Amino acid sequence: MRKKRERKTLRSVTLRLCLFGLIMWLAFVGIVTLVTAEYVFSSISREAEAFVSRPIFGMWSSYGDALEHHGEDEEAFAAHMENAAMWEIVAANRQGWGRLTRWNPNRRGDAFSLLRRNVWSDFQTAVIIYDRDGNIFRQSGDIIDLSYYTAEAWEAGQTRDGPMVGRTYIVLGNEMISPEARGKLEASFENFGAGSIFSAFPGVRLTGFFGSHGVEFIPVVFEYIPNEVYWYIRSELSFIPTRQMGSVRDLLREGRVQWQLLFDGTADFDGSQELVTLYSTNFWLRRYNPGGTFRQNGMQAENLLTFVDRVLFPQLLLSEGGFLSGHIQNLWGSNLWNLFMFQGSSIADTRYFDYERGDSFPQPDFRVISAVSVNPLLHAVRELIYVYILSFAICAIVVLGLRRALYRNLVRPIDAINDGFEAYNAGHGVYRYLDCEREVWDASVKLIENYKNATDTLASNKNEITRLQTALKYAKDAEQMRRQTTSNIAHELKTPLAIIHSYSEGLKEHIAEEKRGHYLDVILSESEKMDAMVVEMLDLSRLDAGKVKLSVDEFSLTQLAGAVFEKLEMTIKEKKLTISFEFDGECIMSGDEARMSQVISNFAANAIKYTPSGGHITVRAYQNRWGTSFFVENDSEPFTNPELTKIWEPFYRANNARTNEGTGLGLAIAKSIIELHGGKSQVRNTKTGVEFGFVC
Repeated sequence: MRKKRERKTLRSVTLRLCLFGLIMWLAFVGIVTLVTAEYVFSSISREAEAFVSRPIFGMWSSYGDALEHHGEDEEAFAAHMENAAMWEIVAANRQGWGRLTRWNPNRRGDAFSLLRRNVWSDFQTAVIIYDRDGNIFRQSGDIIDLSYYTAEAWEAGQTRDGPMVGRTYIVLGNEMISPEARGKLEASFENFGAGSIFSAFPGVRLTGFFGSHGVEFIPVVFEYIPNEVYWYIRSELSFIPTRQMGSVRDLLREGRVQWQLLFDGTADFDGSQELVTLYSTNFWLRRYNPGGTFRQNGMQAENLLTFVDRVLFPQLLLSEGGFLSGHIQNLWGSNLWNLFMFQGSSIADTRYFDYERGDSFPQPDFRVISAVSVNPLLHAVRELIYVYILSFAICAIVVLGLRRALYRNLVRPIDAINDGFEAYNAGHGVYRYLDCEREVWDASVKLIENYKNATDTLASNKNEITRLQTALKYAKDAEQMRRQTTSNIAHELKTPLAIIHSYSEGLKEHIAEEKRGHYLDVILSESEKMDAMVVEMLDLSRLDAGKVKLSVDEFSLTQLAGAVFEKLEMTIKEKKLTISFEFDGECIMSGDEARMSQVISNFAANAIKYTPSGGHITVRAYQNRWGTSFFVENDSEPFTNPELTKIWEPFYRANNARTNEGTGLGLAIAKSIIELHGGKSQVRNTKTGVEFGFVC
């Protein structure tokens, strides 16, 4: 039980130390995270500002070039602006997945740092370009950017060293691409992850048609060279130059690789466009991260792109002169949980606009809105991962050190105190403190001294209280015994005295002179009974007071028992009793033979007196490692449990023994004699009667 409590105590201390360490670590982590987040906020703000500014300035620059070179050619102007819009969307996808370089990760000699470097900023971005009618011209989405060769250049063998013919884009969200084809195309890039800038395939063959102005390409049939096959062949044929289409063309001609079909949408093609075939190795997927549900200033949208189109754009149209001129830039509702920045601008031909003449601002040809949202606090957490791990390890070491110190200098000394007092309480009677030589805290030493002194005082007081309680109990028992003995003596003497008194009066009055002799015999008989009672009372009193000196002799218990029962032979024959002796040898014992004869005579007389006529008595005597045992069993009615507990008391008679014979002191005297010999008296019910005896 003590060990279990100790384990609970140590576990409780450990849990409290762990809780304390966890609270301190969380406090440290919180402070460091907030400080870092403040710094991250300012750094990300610059990154976000660069992001929202690029699409607008890029479109303005492209718009100026288009006016300068294609001002009169509407088709060329439109193609130029569509290509510029596609490029800005691609660039925004790449920049939206860029890294912060605040910690100078490329600086040499600075390899170790507790802060993670090159952490992805993980911006949630949105870029939407509207035409003059307010319809979406281009917007952020998954785009494939590729440079290509025509089929003629491929067949003419101009691909080994010659430049690629052109550049085009595949918008995965284009409605002209079937959902099934789009799903297969997107699934092929799953292994490259969002924001990937790696080429998905070493070579592709596309059959399809160009959209308006020849900028966007809509694939109908998509074929590719498996990446793993190409690189396996390349590892086997080390002479193949890295990433050259000529080498792929040679492998195809040699039959080492085959085109694999990714999807075929010929069945859905209506034939309204002329199909062309393109070949490419410069094949890049620019994925867009739309993000999850976006909330800002109590307004909510499916994502940031939807928020810009449905919430931000209508508000900008109603402000700043109807979103007709200039730039609009705002850091809106930003905090450590969410930095939200956007910029909007209208793009119009202002070559012939004169404000001083009062000219109306020309209708914008394009409107551009770019927005970015990022969680600086989450970014700070990512940068501080190593700090968290190191600080947690230090905190754990400190907690374990404190636990070890508490255990060695406080818990274990107290445990040793408990062990010492446990030995004391076990009966050794000597207090001992284990391991008292080793160094402990002074609190433990003082606890040892004070507890020992307090225990000694308590033990002394306890002994005194026990002594007083024992004396009080003895006095109460003696008083109770005196009263009970007085009552029993009065009860036992009342009857013979009354008989003597009545017969004496009869003799005095000369009543029934013919019975004078009988009266005298009765008076003498009652006088003898009272005399025997007084003698036995004196004998019992001397035995209880320890004034009887026993003479120690060696005698045969079996011979003594035989002699006692031989004296009672006449009474045994009168009641027609049968007696069996079960003796185990002579049973030699040391003691007062006369007193032990008195005990055996009492047991024998009671057995003969209470055994019905024709009954049986068994006498047993034997010796073993517990001593010498003697028992007398006779047939009779069994005693009840209360009778068994009181049978050895003076003047007590069981209900089945309420006769005028005997004084009621024989068993009490026998018990005292047995105890003076160092033995123990016994009585029990048997199957046929009652058994009295002793073990010495």
